[in-house]
Amino acid sequence: MAIYHCSAKVIGRSAGRSSTAAAAYRAGERIQDQRTGEEHDYTRRGGVEHREITAPEGAPSWAFDRAQLWNAVELAEARRDAQLAREFTVALPHELGPDERAELVREWVQDELAAKGMVADWAVHEPSREGDERNYHAHVMATMRPIEGETFGKKNREWNSREQLEEWRSSWAESCNQALDRAGREERVDHRSLAEQRNEAWDRGDVARMAALEREPTRHLGPAATAIERKGAELTREDLTHGRAAGEGRSSGEEDQHAPRRDSEARSESGGAGDPAADHASAMRELAERVERAAERLVEVVGRGVEQLKATAREMAARTVAALRERSTGARQVAERARNEITREPQTRSEPGPKRDGPDRDDGGRSR
Repeated sequence: MAIYHCSAKVIGRSAGRSSTAAAAYRAGERIQDQRTGEEHDYTRRGGVEHREITAPEGAPSWAFDRAQLWNAVELAEARRDAQLAREFTVALPHELGPDERAELVREWVQDELAAKGMVADWAVHEPSREGDERNYHAHVMATMRPIEGETFGKKNREWNSREQLEEWRSSWAESCNQALDRAGREERVDHRSLAEQRNEAWDRGDVARMAALEREPTRHLGPAATAIERKGAELTREDLTHGRAAGEGRSSGEEDQHAPRRDSEARSESGGAGDPAADHASAMRELAERVERAAERLVEVVGRGVEQLKATAREMAARTVAALRERSTGARQVAERARNEITREPQTRSEPGPKRDGPDRDDGGRSR
């Protein structure tokens, strides 16, 4: 089953981050930051299946060099809280091969980002050894400013709108489905929420589809959060909402946000090892709550299905009664015509009487 995910966030200095460090980590390369003098070396990291830079037509040559590109971005921004890049994280259908995955990202980046003037630096990552083997994904870092001639132009604030993000999410789903279709696969993805998909199924009267969509939404965890869950620590909804487990807002560098943390850090963030009995009881309560919610949703779906069946039955009954009435009216008309034919009086005609023997008599009784 192909999984859909497409999210976007801004890499900014207000969170203590730099575009040079982020680009070096995602590509698995070494970049020297000319503004700060720091060196970000991630050449020893693995799992990078493909890396590439896509730029608008006519872009200068330095835009295709990773180190020059992101140093130019850093030097173009003077503010301490400057927004440096927009990062997209997208899930790639594991049903596709390596070349098909790269082509999918390349086409989407060209049509949706480079066509608007952005330079996009993207990398396809393989699943981690400890995680889900289907978790192929891509990181796309796009410049906040368009390329204009030999330098960057002014920032386009329209790229920050919710409407634009929704368009990007929708177009990514379309691109994934087109790639799956080219690969001869039947799987498809949908960028809409489960609730929106259920409403559409309800409007179509597709009860089976509604039942299939009655499931918990998937949640996207950052690498650090995934590492914590592998160690058995519990993540709260608040942690996920505010990005605490994923390292949002940390200023200790890219590696802290993406590499698995040490056991002591994981225990500290999760509040310690805890009591095994209490942990088991908590897990059982959570399981019971999930079962209860699932049962409630099932009852709701079944109830909707019953109401739909009732409405369909009423409609069919009304149509049947109307058809029977129409046939009954026709039968009555035929019977009436037949009765009229039967009861109608016959038309009589005068026939000549039998010829008599003997003479005719006049009125006086005499023979003529």
